[in-house]
Parts: sequence; structure tokens; C-alpha cells
Amino acid sequence: MSDFFDKAAERDEALVKGLYQAARTTRMELREWIEMELKAVLIEAQIQEELLEGEIGDRVHATVERLRIITQRDLPEAITNYDDAMTDVLQGGFGNVHDAYDQLQKECSGLERIIRELLDIRTFIGEL
Repeated sequence: MSDFFDKAAERDEALVKGLYQAARTTRMELREWIEMELKAVLIEAQIQEELLEGEIGDRVHATVERLRIITQRDLPEAITNYDDAMTDVLQGGFGNVHDAYDQLQKECSGLERIIRELLDIRTFIGEL
């Protein structure tokens, strides 16, 4: 029986290490895309902000402010939360491998929300 549990523990450890590496790669790719998209959309929104007035101008101004908040608060917070979850998982802070996977997915969702918002902003600014 001992060999059974030893092999199970080895499989679990290998999976957790793989999940950690995949999470690191995912974080790096998502962060890079988000940062490039933030810069591109912010530049275009600032150009539109100078040109537009009235209700649309106000919406563009609010969008520029939202992009700044994403840059200054939301993105760093999402990255920190994801990094913390990755560290926790790597150090064994989970009940089983499924819990480890769920924990990483939960914290990755913060970056996913930013991506969805940026795509909505891209569409709004692009339609102007």
C-alpha cells in the first residue's frame, strides 16, 4: 500500500509543478498583452478625448480615467493575487491537486476580467 500512496504523491507533485509553470507562462502572456493593449487604447482614447465633446466626450473621458485605474490599481492587484496563489500552490497550500487547479483558475480570473473590459473599451474607442 505504501508504494501506492508514494506514487500518488509523486503524480500530484508533478501535476502541481506543471500547473505552476503553466500559470507562470499564462500570467506572463496575459500581462504582456494587457500592458500593450492598455497603452494602445489609452493613446487612442486620449486622442478622441481631445476631439469629442458632449455626452460622447464625457464617456471617452470616463474611459480614459478607467484605463488609468486599471493601470495603477486593478492590474497590479490582479498580478499580485495571481502570484500569491502560485506561490501558495507551489508551497503546498492546497488540499488536493484539484484544489490547486481551482485556486490558480480563481486568481487568473482577475486578469481575464481586465481582458474582457479592455476588449469592450477597444470596441467603444474603435467605433468612434
